[in-house]
Amino acid sequence: MSKSNQLKGAVVRRVVTPPQELIDHERNAGHTRFTGAYEDVYMDTWVISNGESSFVLISGEFGMFPGQLALAKRIEEQYGIPCTNIWFTCNHNHQNMLASDPGEGPSEMGAVRMNGDYVDFVAERAMSALEEAMGRLEPVKLGFGQGESYINVSRDCPSLAGTIQASNYAAPSDKTLVVLCMERLSDGKKLGVFINYAMHNNVLFGHQMNDTYQEIGGDCSGAVCRYVESFIGEDCPVSWGIAAAGDQNPIYMSFNFRAEKGEDGGLAVKVHTLQPEDSFLLMHQMAATQGQDVLSVLNNMTDWRDSLSSASAEKRTTVRGRKNYRSQGLQNLMPGQTVEKIPADPVEFRCRLAVLGDIAFVGINCEAYSRLGSLIKEALPYQKIVFIEMAYGHAGYVPDSETEKLNGFGTMATMVYDTKEMEDAVIGAFKALADEIKA
Repeated sequence: MSKSNQLKGAVVRRVVTPPQELIDHERNAGHTRFTGAYEDVYMDTWVISNGESSFVLISGEFGMFPGQLALAKRIEEQYGIPCTNIWFTCNHNHQNMLASDPGEGPSEMGAVRMNGDYVDFVAERAMSALEEAMGRLEPVKLGFGQGESYINVSRDCPSLAGTIQASNYAAPSDKTLVVLCMERLSDGKKLGVFINYAMHNNVLFGHQMNDTYQEIGGDCSGAVCRYVESFIGEDCPVSWGIAAAGDQNPIYMSFNFRAEKGEDGGLAVKVHTLQPEDSFLLMHQMAATQGQDVLSVLNNMTDWRDSLSSASAEKRTTVRGRKNYRSQGLQNLMPGQTVEKIPADPVEFRCRLAVLGDIAFVGINCEAYSRLGSLIKEALPYQKIVFIEMAYGHAGYVPDSETEKLNGFGTMATMVYDTKEMEDAVIGAFKALADEIKA
């Protein structure tokens, strides 16, 4: 563990909107449906140093952060920062091109490189931003605040035709809103704000499904960030990282699934989509709601530190795998309905923990269900937690052992054979990491 010394820090922003020629190229190749961009998307790089060690947090408006493994290696080689101190996060933005290197992308496509030119594009901007941040380090203080925000909801909803994607207010949903703020020590100027919350950013995704609106942008969390910046100043970058949100959608969506009578007279699940202008209205309403929640946390922030110690570690654990139900043609099962599990390759979880003073960063390489995230947080000896999912890979959707029984989208897609076995393994790994860091 490094000593508690005076903090220095910096925040640097880069625009990471794919160039139009890149969008056109990938569209023509059949790798994306986007035609342009309705606004820029951003990537913010935070560096926090206590003189002995540095911590890097890079957050971007991506579906998942592209090229994490290779980028971490470059940073480690160039700056000597250990991988356990290098963290990437995204807002799980469905309004940007999905891109990844082999071995880190969505589990069903993990062996291929997706939109590789965009992976390279992002990597060069990340290295440029990090170089600038390292050269701009100055004495800072780091603030932590926590509240609640009510713009997310479980999307695993029972219906007459089986479980569909719709609002289920009875299912687990973590409303925790975490806000970090970096301020210059000499004059209190805000240098950056980071928001951590459990919600898919897919408000506009319905228009991709029916090909009515194909423009890149920040979706709902991007709108939250722009809203907060409009109050605190656009020279203070605001970024947003996804917490445990494998089963969490925004409360308002551009699309709606519902059970209706089909041509054969039986029930079928059909999707209905709003007009794009109506989707944007709902998106900005949610953004203003959470934006006010963030501003309330910021305005009442009293928990500051200008020095801290730091420690970090990582542990991997493997559990039995199975073929996901969707690959077997199964969907919209009834809650509690069971089907045969077909064994498949084991699933590896990469559990990460970094403790900066009394703030813990918890990372896992999957889309964890809300209750699974809560179980992990409750098992750890920390009160101030930033939860980062899809960290250094994507082992697919991972429901907890209780919510799994709803047979929602994540249950249909998971490759975990036994979710209780997984809970014990993952929670055990995080407890071991906490013990290692404490020692």
